[in-house]
Amino acid sequence: MADINKQINDGQKKWRQGVDLTSMDNINDYIKFKILEYEHFKFMNDDLWEQYKEDFADFTEAIFKTCNLTNIRNLRTLLRSQGVWVERDRQFHVSQSLYNTLCEEDPTE
Repeated sequence: MADINKQINDGQKKWRQGVDLTSMDNINDYIKFKILEYEHFKFMNDDLWEQYKEDFADFTEAIFKTCNLTNIRNLRTLLRSQGVWVERDRQFHVSQSLYNTLCEEDPTE
């Protein structure tokens, strides 16, 4: 547990100002950290939706599309399992589904 708390504290310091969207390594590390943080603090439903929208506000569909596919699938899975509606359809790439959720004015029931 102490290791997780240290990772969370370190990550919060590192990502305090957001993520450098010009570096794929930074973007992928940021996504992995946000998954860890959301799980650690047990964000759920509307609280998680709001936090996700704040944390990924500057992301575009194109940025998501260039991310490590495992990372964005894990993010989608976490959001869905914690009560945030994210489309899961073969017609939509994971990147498009994550971006569409960011664009919502209100959380989908």
